[in-house]
Amino acid sequence: MGKEETKRRVQRAKRIKRKTDIKRRENRKRVRREKNNEKDRRRKNSTRVYKEDTIKVISNIKKRRRVSVTTLIILTLIVVGSAVQINIMSNQSILNDEILKLRTRKSNLEEDLRNMEVVLSNSYSISKIKVRAEKMGMGKPMKHQIIYIDIPDVDIVRYVEEERVYIIDGFSEYLKKIFRR
Repeated sequence: MGKEETKRRVQRAKRIKRKTDIKRRENRKRVRREKNNEKDRRRKNSTRVYKEDTIKVISNIKKRRRVSVTTLIILTLIVVGSAVQINIMSNQSILNDEILKLRTRKSNLEEDLRNMEVVLSNSYSISKIKVRAEKMGMGKPMKHQIIYIDIPDVDIVRYVEEERVYIIDGFSEYLKKIFRR
């Protein structure tokens, strides 16, 4: 073994060392890439999960908003309905009071009417009318003031029968005219 062989071995060892160094570097790079890829995958997955979770959260919020909007609408309708009901009830109470007042007034007016009819019927006696008429200068008419009128048959009602014209009569006359020719 000489110098040349040793040189060859040294060179060979250097080559092998270089090759192993290159392989180590490549392995390190590959491992780093894999780690980076794994990190990227995790980031992407976490982003996807985050996005999916965000979408779920947002959809839940939207559902809650829908529910809250629906609840708000229902509560508004209940409040408005209650206000309308209270208004109707107060108006009905006012109308009932007015009806009661009008019935009381009607009964008072009917009582006054009955009293006036009694007073009027008492004032219509024939003797009182005769006395008042004499005070005013009225009396029975004298014979020269009475005029008799004779109206003959004025009050009689006469009915006139209507002539009825039938289609058959007109048709028979038409046939007679045709056959006379």
